[in-house]
Formats: sequence, structure tokens, C-alpha cells
Amino acid sequence: MIIYPTAKQAGILDKYTQERIGVPGIVLMERAANLTAETIIDRLHNGQKGIYSSKADSKLKDFSKDRDEIVIVAEGGNNGGDAVAVGRILYCKGYKVRIIDIDGISNKTDSFKKQIEIIQKLGIRYTVLSETDDPSVCLVEIFKSIGHGIICEGLFGVGLSRKVEGVHKDVIDMINKFSQRGIYVVSIDIPSGINSNNGHIMGAAIRSDLTVTYQYIKYGMLVSSGREYSGDIVCDDIGIIQNIEPEWYEELYTQYGDNNLVLYEYTKDEYMSRLPVRTADSHKGTYGKVLIMAGSSDIYGAMYFAAAATYGVGAGLVKVITHKNNRDILAEKLPEAMILTYDDDGFDKIKVMEAVSWADVMLLGPGIGTSDKTASLFNYMLATAHTGQKIVLDADALNIISQNDMSKCFSNLTNAVGKYNVVITPHPGEMARLYENLFNEEEDVRTVIQDSPDMVAKTMAYKFGIIAVLKGARTYIAGSSNNIYVNTTGNSAMSKGGSGDVLAGILAGLIAGSGSQNIYDTVCTGVRLHGLAGDIARYRVGEYSMTARDLIFNIPNAMK
Repeated sequence: MIIYPTAKQAGILDKYTQERIGVPGIVLMERAANLTAETIIDRLHNGQKGIYSSKADSKLKDFSKDRDEIVIVAEGGNNGGDAVAVGRILYCKGYKVRIIDIDGISNKTDSFKKQIEIIQKLGIRYTVLSETDDPSVCLVEIFKSIGHGIICEGLFGVGLSRKVEGVHKDVIDMINKFSQRGIYVVSIDIPSGINSNNGHIMGAAIRSDLTVTYQYIKYGMLVSSGREYSGDIVCDDIGIIQNIEPEWYEELYTQYGDNNLVLYEYTKDEYMSRLPVRTADSHKGTYGKVLIMAGSSDIYGAMYFAAAATYGVGAGLVKVITHKNNRDILAEKLPEAMILTYDDDGFDKIKVMEAVSWADVMLLGPGIGTSDKTASLFNYMLATAHTGQKIVLDADALNIISQNDMSKCFSNLTNAVGKYNVVITPHPGEMARLYENLFNEEEDVRTVIQDSPDMVAKTMAYKFGIIAVLKGARTYIAGSSNNIYVNTTGNSAMSKGGSGDVLAGILAGLIAGSGSQNIYDTVCTGVRLHGLAGDIARYRVGEYSMTARDLIFNIPNAMK
């Protein structure tokens, strides 16, 4: 499991490693500095990429070890100590290095002061900004002189909690200005000025080409502005303990007052192990029966995308309930699927009841609209759901629910099928309507969702005993525990109509084929698969040209 800690959680783990295990902070600092220096050298000589690919390495193509300089810009905390140590290691390997001490805080850490003492003994060029006649002019002249060089910044770490102002804002703005001119910018642990809890800019923030972080990627680097400002990310082990004694964590949890939510993601091996296993003695019923209510009299694409994706992940049998106008389209595009139609006059209750009784999993909502007749069919299907059945509610299903007594609807549904057997998949707009209806929020709900998507998903899941999949640039999945899955696969090419329908179909199909496997784990697996299919499709057809069909075509590649 890959965890993405908040600032407080990172502090707990770091404190535990030093105080309980006994690893000195200066040792961790040295390991971090060596990792960063090695990464910079790899970039200069091998073009090595990090977790998120970037074109920023093109800035380094003209770097000359003999001509160009690496400037370390540091403040007096432990983050600055890391940066100074990086400069010393690079200097000892023959690179031209200069250290700039911003000197904007009075309480410098012992580790920082020790690193400064070492570099002064080595004779590395060292400038204290507060001692210069005009700090701004001094920095401009230094940055101009480094050629096709590198700025490695260690101003603020993950503990930043106040707005960046004064000299620090001036320094950050100046670094960003020279970055636009072609200077390569490296950040230590997290770009200075980015809030590690939510990715927001704290007044001003470094726009990095590369961020070298330690042990785990901090949550704020994955979301909001932090995602863009972090640039390419390299993360490696420096020996911070991740599995700590529960009672010690609880002691620190009380001390720090954190919300105790743990955000995590699967490793590749964990993801692969959770994909449904197909056995040699199986038959079509082995991999589940999925009933899909999708499409309407003038919308058919959502029906096809959802049904095709359901088959694409291995569901055994699929039946689609849709408007009669879509019969021929489905027969042509996906003849494998069974079909049951309704018309403008209504639906056959007996046949619908038999279909609901037949299904292991129901997917309701893609493209169905919100007319009275559609809502009547939808509500009838919910009313006839049975114990143990799994239900995925997407798109217009959520819009219909939000227009009615939502608390009663979710309560009746979970009573019928069981808690955490219902999955909702809203995008932020749909979640806003749900949230407003349920909690009568007076503030801007969209801002709440943007600022705290993890907590919004968790609140919905906890209140109603459902699994909430809040879609977006990062998708959050909340269920019965305090752990929240945050998905980092996927890309902006998926921001097109039909992508959500494909996700809904993937979830329904995987749930059907996973049998007794934990439904929450299956949903997390499906969200990751959906994003991986998008990443592969973008690589093959390009970010602008990719469509929902490309997602479906690349489902097999995402399952390898």
C-alpha cells in the first residue's frame, strides 16, 4: 500500500522514527540529500524520469558541468538543511555550487546550522542574503550568472502552515521568473509554498520542474495546485518507519489533532492481485449477471459505453433496459447483450421485476434522463432490489435521487441490499447537488468539495453506509473505514463525454466477476483500471484525440 500523508501524519512518522526507533535526524537528512543529489546527476546525464513524466528535462540539455552553476537557495529549517547538504554533495562530485542563505527566520534548526558549518569549512561559496546591500539585486545577479544551471530550493517543508509573505514571497516570485527563462528548478520534499494537506498555494509557491520527496509523496503534491507545481516527482526510501505501534500513533494523533484519515493507493502488484481470476472450469454464470438501465429516447451512447465496458472487464452476462429507440443500435453495436425495452407509455412491471431478480449487479443511470416516466422505472427497480445485490448508481440516477427524499431513498436501499453494497459515482457537480440536498449547506458546496474532496466522500459514505466514488482529476473512494483511496492514474484526455459511463461499466463488471471479494477493494481496483486505460490510450492516440471508445479498447491492456 502506498500512503499519501498529510503534514501531521508525516510529522508523526518522522517523529516516531527519530524518537522511538532512535534514527538521528541528521542521518535522515544525509540520506535525503544523497537521494536528491543522485537524482539531479541522473537528470543531467541520463534524463531519468520520475513518477509523473515531464518535458521539463529539456531545460537541462545545454548544462555544462564546467561552465554552469547549481545554486542552492535555503532557509534555516530542516528543509533548508537538506538543500545545503545537497549542495555539499554535488560540490564534492565536482559541480560548481553556490549556497544562498535567505536568513529570513531567526530560529534556525541545529541540523541546518551543522550543514552550514560543514560547507564553510569546505570553502563552498556562501552568501547570507540579509548581509547584502540589496537582497533583490543580489539574487538577480546570481541567477543571471548561472547560465543553463539549476536552482535547488529548500525554503519551506511539509510543515508550512502560514501565508508566505515578505522576503520569502519575493524570493519565490524571482525563482519562478527565472524558471520561465529556462532555469531548471528542483524542490526539496515539496515545492515551497504548497500546503501539504490540500495542495493550495500559501500566498506564493515555487513552480518546480522536479520535486524530490522522501519515503512517500505528500498528499498536497497530488491535488489542486500542488499537482501542477510539483512538476516531475521522484520518491525514494530514506529509512522513515511507516508501520508504527498503534498506541504510539494514538498518542501523537491526540497531540497533533489530525483527522486520522489515511489516504492511500495500491501498488501495481496489489492492483493485479485484485483483478478477477478466471478458472478453467468456469461458465458464463461464473462471472456474474449485470442489469444496466441506461440510455433514453434520444441518448444512446452512454448505454453502449457502459455495457461494452461491463463486458470488457469480464462480466458473464449483461442485460440492458433502455428505451425502444435504442434496440437496433444495441443489437448492431453490442449483439452480445440482452435487451429489455420500455416506451413512452411505460414499462412492463413483470418483466422488469424478473430482470431485477435475475441480476447479481445493477448499474443504473447513464444517459437515462430525469423525466417522470424514467424516474418511475428507476424507482421501481430500486424498490424490487434484493438482499446481497450490488448496485452502482451513476449520472442521472443520482440526479433523480437528489430531487427526492434522499435520506429515505438511501436508507431503504441499504436496508434492502445491505450496507456498503451500494456504490455512487458522482462528479463534483452531481456531488454538489447531493450534498446540498442532504446537509442544506449554506456555503458554496462546490468550494467545500474542491477544498476537502476526501472528507466529502467520507461523509457521504459514513452517513448512509454506501461506497462513495467522487470523480475528478483525482478520484476519491470512501467506504466503511477511515482509509480513503485516492487514485493517481488517468489524465486530462479523459475529460470528455462518455468517460464516466465507461467507469460505471467497469465497476459493475468487476463487481460481478469478483464474487465474494470485498466490494470496496473491487471498486478501488476498477477506478485504477479506468485511469490506466486512459493513460495507455493517451499514449497511443494523443491527449486531444482520445475518446471514450479508446478507453474501452484499452481495457485489456490495462489488465495486463
